Amino acid sequence: MALGDKLNGTLFLYEIPSNLKSIQENEEENIANFWEKEIKKCYFVIAQREQKKEEYNAAKVEDEKRKAIAEAEKEINEETKL
Repeated sequence: MALGDKLNGTLFLYEIPSNLKSIQENEEENIANFWEKEIKKCYFVIAQREQKKEEYNAAKVEDEKRKAIAEAEKEINEETKL
């Protein structure tokens, strides 16, 4: 296999091993299945990230509520002491 670089005028020559020169049994199907699995993994990761983001936002809102309640209770306690 030969590759040329137009910018520098360099020619690269690569020797391909004999086992890669011919298509192996079910090679195209196996490659297609591989990419199918990889795409499913990507969609799974995207879905997981969205779910984790929603969980984080819900936990953040809950934490803010707890802080507001604690602050309100603190103010009530300070008012009753006076």
